[in-house]
Amino acid sequence: MKSVLLDSLKIGGINFLNINALAYDFGKIFECFEYDGYIGSDLLLDYIVQIDLHTNKIRFSKDINLLTLDKSKAQEMVLISDQGSPYVWVHFDDNEKPFKDFVMVDTGMKGIYDLSLDTYERLLKNQRIKLIAEGEGSATLGVFGISEKKSQYLFYFPEFSIGNFSVKNYVNYGTYASNSRIGSELLEHGKMTFDFINEKFYFDFKKKEFEVKQYKRYFAPTFQNEKFIVGIVWDEELKNKIQFGDQILEVNGKDLTKIDFCELVLGSSIFKKEKTNRVKFKNEKDSVFFLDLKKVE
Repeated sequence: MKSVLLDSLKIGGINFLNINALAYDFGKIFECFEYDGYIGSDLLLDYIVQIDLHTNKIRFSKDINLLTLDKSKAQEMVLISDQGSPYVWVHFDDNEKPFKDFVMVDTGMKGIYDLSLDTYERLLKNQRIKLIAEGEGSATLGVFGISEKKSQYLFYFPEFSIGNFSVKNYVNYGTYASNSRIGSELLEHGKMTFDFINEKFYFDFKKKEFEVKQYKRYFAPTFQNEKFIVGIVWDEELKNKIQFGDQILEVNGKDLTKIDFCELVLGSSIFKKEKTNRVKFKNEKDSVFFLDLKKVE
């Protein structure tokens, strides 16, 4: 990476001066989104920032009264390090042992909640969170490409809450990051407001709870070298048939090798809502084979 100094950076009507930045070749996946870059919370510490996916608006203000907020729903927000990374609490309302997890609000993260494996081991191992599958591989993509192949863990969360918003029947894999995170999928359910000035966080939800409909997890796909591949195999019976790095060539007769890479990245899931998905794979020995994966609730 190169460290550079920008004379100015304008967002809406706000002009930020003398901004330190890092320059880096983000690679093909970020090109698909036509990103020129991204900003961090350290740029915004003098502002109140509201992200409203419903109207496709980001609002900046220094006056909390200019935004429509229910002050009674304000949550304490802790800013960590010079970056000013915002942290809040996720609550697990166990009847016998209620507990909470200190999490980073990361709008660059896909999904609702990522559990830190470190937190799981130290604090939550004996609680109602259930480890439902283990695998080997990687499915996380970032600025530097696909993450390192490691042991991976899939968890089931009966219920947790962010403020007064409840999420039920949620499944996601753990993260090797030192802290758990809540991510961008929350924006589909309401507005996020970061009051960096007064260190308060608001989540104005459309419905009070969200229950996720779950299906059997066979494997998690990902991208590597502009190919659609197997990232993590969760199903025990499949572990002797497919593994990390096997290329996914075709799904339900659709040849993925003839689809533009950015169309694959930006498009909706290629796995249809059918009772069975027929998937064509190619392994590292160039053997090509089909598997029929039944959709099971």
